[in-house]
Amino acid sequence: MSLSKLRWTLDERLYNAPDPMSVARDVLNNIGNRVQLLELLRSILSDESLANQIASCSCEHPNGFDKINLINSDNQAYKLRMHIWWHDHIVRRPEDVHNHSWDFSSIILMGSLRSQEYQISETGVDKYQYVYNVKPFDPVVEYVGKSKLRCIFDDILMPGNCYTLSHRVLHRVTRNSSHTTVTLVVQGRFLSDKSSIYADQPLQIQNSGKLPMRWFSITDLQERLKKLSELCESDIVSSHII
Repeated sequence: MSLSKLRWTLDERLYNAPDPMSVARDVLNNIGNRVQLLELLRSILSDESLANQIASCSCEHPNGFDKINLINSDNQAYKLRMHIWWHDHIVRRPEDVHNHSWDFSSIILMGSLRSQEYQISETGVDKYQYVYNVKPFDPVVEYVGKSKLRCIFDDILMPGNCYTLSHRVLHRVTRNSSHTTVTLVVQGRFLSDKSSIYADQPLQIQNSGKLPMRWFSITDLQERLKKLSELCESDIVSSHII
């Protein structure tokens, strides 16, 4: 499915939906395969203006994956993102435990992820707690202190697995294989002004209160999407999908 058609589908189905994340899962399940992913990638690579727009709000995330913002809806009803954990990327530290200011639904398209959920517990492991203030649309991170977290859920997510998480759930995901892992994520409306981050080590926060991120140029984005397209084509051929 092309990105323009996917946007039309999400606009039609998510606006004013009584249970938007259930609808989002349904849409993701319908497009959650490598053939659809390849069509999506080609639609972006063939439109330089679209690629430039996407690159301007995409980056290397401190948690070790490429965060590619594909769609920002006009009325802030949803966002569509692609996350990529490259097989050749060296992970220097585990992803921070965190929650969000919005509910989300996600599907695994390639590779696999280890998914863990946590709760605050006196018998848990010490973490450095931070608050992520998001309301000003110029988010900043503030240190709170130490807290203890205990893992209450630990599972492996495989291609085709689709799930929803509440904005209240503390969680983290890590690449679980030597293969590149790709997910699509539908983010819902903002439900809170703040979210939390729990790190194993103190975060490197800039003087402005920002986390360090490297934002993409159009060349950065195109190179990544071409590389992903080649991996996707190889997987499709080897799986005899086409």
